[in-house]
Amino acid sequence: MKGQETIDRLLERGRQAARAGRAAEAQALLRQVLEWDPRNAEAWYAMAWTMPTVRAFAWCLEQALTIDPDHGQAAAFLHQARSEPDRFAARW
Repeated sequence: MKGQETIDRLLERGRQAARAGRAAEAQALLRQVLEWDPRNAEAWYAMAWTMPTVRAFAWCLEQALTIDPDHGQAAAFLHQARSEPDRFAARW
């Protein structure tokens, strides 16, 4: 595993790219994090926001929750995506 500092920097860069709408860049950065630390729930959560479909979004959130069942944001958004998929899909 790479140094935690490197992973943290990549994760933050991935989050920033995702927030800026640069999905491909965010995915590349977050894939590196997950390659080095596959059980990084925060990387899975951030990756969810780069996905092109509600189904892929939900799958990433499920991965985050498998690793960290107490991840409140992942649980809340997964519930919303499952209970109101049409409304939630409007963001795509």
